[in-house]
Order: sequence, then structure tokens, then C-alpha cells
Amino acid sequence: MKKIFLLLVVLSLFVNQKYFSQSFDLPSGLSLSNQMKYSYDQELKREIFEDWFNADYRYGIFTGGLRLVTFQPNDPNPAISRGKEKFSGIDFIYLKTTLGKRKRGLDITAVIFIPFSGEDL
Repeated sequence: MKKIFLLLVVLSLFVNQKYFSQSFDLPSGLSLSNQMKYSYDQELKREIFEDWFNADYRYGIFTGGLRLVTFQPNDPNPAISRGKEKFSGIDFIYLKTTLGKRKRGLDITAVIFIPFSGEDL
């Protein structure tokens, strides 16, 4: 899973274009976003790294995508924790279609949550 972690870091650098002086165009319909958070817990004296990477693709009336997540160390809250000290994996995959017009149409979304899909880094 170190490869997934490295991939997330590299992709986040490209998605966060403010670190680069030049820009690039993504293929039509593709959107990427990344949110990284680094903090230090003074009480427990440990570094905390969290990363959420989203990739979405739109083609006609269909949109699909996924979210990759990385947590190091994992959240100690049992409601949030994924049962591992370091975690990286796919959080969910979705497929969405829009029928009708934007204001009066119908959105149908199927989401597959993938619990505990990641592995220790």
C-alpha cells in the first residue's frame, strides 16, 4: 500500500496547481480534486496525516467516480476508525445519471461503500 500512498501524494501535487507555475488541461469530462490535512497532536505527541482524493468522469448524462483515502495514524474514535493504525484505500465508488432537465429532472445515484478496503501502509 506504500504505492497507493505515493500515488496519492504525487496526484495531489498535480491537482493542487498552485505549487506549479504552469497549468495543464485535463481530458474533457474528467475532474480531479484532493484535500490534504497535516496536523500534530501535542497531547499524544504524534503527527497526523489525512488525504482525500476524488476522481470523477462525466459522459453525457452519466457521471462516475471514486474516492481514495489515506489516514496515518487512523482516527481513534471507534465510529470513524477503520481498525488499523495506518490506512489507505478506496472509500467509495459511485455512478450517477441525470434524467430530464436540470431544475425539474431526476438524479439517480448508486454508491458502493467499501468498508475496510484498504491495507496497512
